[in-house]
Amino acid sequence: GHSMGGYGTFRIGMKHPEVYAAIYSMSAGGVIETAEPSEALNAAAALTSKEEILKLPYQQKSPFARAAAWSANPNHPPLFIDLPVKDGKPVEAVAAKWRANSILSLLAQGAANLKKFKALQMDVGLDDNLVTSNRELDAALTKAGVTHAFETFPGGHNDQVPTRFETKVLPFFSKNLEDK
Repeated sequence: GHSMGGYGTFRIGMKHPEVYAAIYSMSAGGVIETAEPSEALNAAAALTSKEEILKLPYQQKSPFARAAAWSANPNHPPLFIDLPVKDGKPVEAVAAKWRANSILSLLAQGAANLKKFKALQMDVGLDDNLVTSNRELDAALTKAGVTHAFETFPGGHNDQVPTRFETKVLPFFSKNLEDK
C-alpha cells in the first residue's frame, strides 16, 4: 500500500498475519500521530459542512479521513467526527485516540505478528514529507527485532509510485509469494 495504504498495510498485517505471507509499504502515513495543533488541523476544525470539505484539495482532506477512522462520533453532527483540535487548542481525549492508532503505538502489540512474515519491505522518497517518520519506523522495527528491508529513493510522495510498483513492488511479491 502507498501513503495511507502503507499505513493500512502495517495495520492489517499486524492484525492478520495468518492471511499474508509478505507486505510492502510505500511512503506509509500514520506512522506517528502527535495530533498536536497545526495549521492543517486548525483549518480543518474551522470547517463545518461536507460541502466545504469536498471543495478542499485532496491533500487537505487527510484530517477528515483520519478522524472518520479514529475519532468518529455519531453524536457530533453534521460531520460526525471529532478532531484533536478545537479553537486552536488540543483536545486530549481525541488526540489520545489518534496517537493510539499510529503505527509506532501499534507496534508494541503488533511486532510479534510482523515477525511471522516471510518478507517485509518498505520505502519512501527522500523528498517525501514522510521520510523522517518512515525512518523512525525503520528504526523501531529494527529495535523490535522485525526482519525487514527499508529503502529510500530520489523523489517525493507521489512522483515515483508507478515506477516503484513496476521495479520494486511487483518483483518483491513475485519473489516472496512463489511456491517452492
